[in-house]
Amino acid sequence: MGLKTTLLLIVFALFTGCSEQSQAKPELAFDFKSATHNIIPLGPNGAWDAAGVYNPYVVKYEGIFYLFYLGNTEVGNPQSASMGFATSQDGYNFEKFSGNPIFDDNGTVGFFTLLVEDDGWTMLFRNSETLNLMRATASGPKGPWVLDEAPIWEPDPTSWRNASWGLGLFKVGEQYRLYFQGNARYQGEPRTPNPGLGLATSNDTKNWVFYDDPNTGDRFKGSDPLIFEGEKGSWHELGVSGGNPIHTEEAWEWFYFGYGQYLTEENYFHIGYATSDDGTHWQTYEDNPVAKVEEELWPLMTTMKIDDTYYIYYDHEFGRGGISLMTGKISKLVSK
Repeated sequence: MGLKTTLLLIVFALFTGCSEQSQAKPELAFDFKSATHNIIPLGPNGAWDAAGVYNPYVVKYEGIFYLFYLGNTEVGNPQSASMGFATSQDGYNFEKFSGNPIFDDNGTVGFFTLLVEDDGWTMLFRNSETLNLMRATASGPKGPWVLDEAPIWEPDPTSWRNASWGLGLFKVGEQYRLYFQGNARYQGEPRTPNPGLGLATSNDTKNWVFYDDPNTGDRFKGSDPLIFEGEKGSWHELGVSGGNPIHTEEAWEWFYFGYGQYLTEENYFHIGYATSDDGTHWQTYEDNPVAKVEEELWPLMTTMKIDDTYYIYYDHEFGRGGISLMTGKISKLVSK
């Protein structure tokens, strides 16, 4: 199935979450153009990425777009996965690295996120067999990637986060922040595999502390989601699936998928939008969702903002249709 967006223009009011600011609600216009498909296509028969290309993650390094992704040699077999990347000068036209794949962890490399620093690259990924969150480092994108022996954390079937994986890894001041995807049909909550988006912090990318609000009780004991699935009947009642947040000097922004009615004529993943001043307390927009994507399986996305343009890369048909790209802008409307 394809993306059902030819031109999106949605106008809505900004939800601030503070009553004293409620009178100052600037109107915003979301203008996202139709998707370009197969910017990263499947590999040829017999290639490491012949059966699937999925889980894109984009970084801009020394003026070049690096789009990392996972590839499969067997359809539906996550234990046949490896990681590679492609590069681009403009974010639209990519060329696969000739030395792909760059990492595989014996075929068990799973959903991942990356951080680039002056002294090296850090990758956090979920092992597709153990579901442990693992860490690997390298001096550059080509590797070699060195895997830590010990996991960052292990699944917790009693928690909403359970078999979580990283969405975005940042260094803010002296603190590292990992935004992650909660992934569980956890105890007492059987209706969604992707209930929420969370946050953990660290001083070294090895030892992490989950964001936890002690006032939320047993349901979120030990950690709390920043953005959670909606109420029954809502556009995201069956869960939310994030890309990486966007961090600028002004604020934080986050695009994320939400899923409503499953396997009906309304079989859509919708896209929501949220903002934050501090990266911890998020405000979702009262007129969400801002777009919708028709897919059979959970799509995975990565986002980047260059000047005033947003780049949203996502895997189509969970990678069987390659990686696609939407671009768009958000503008303020002048009040009449």
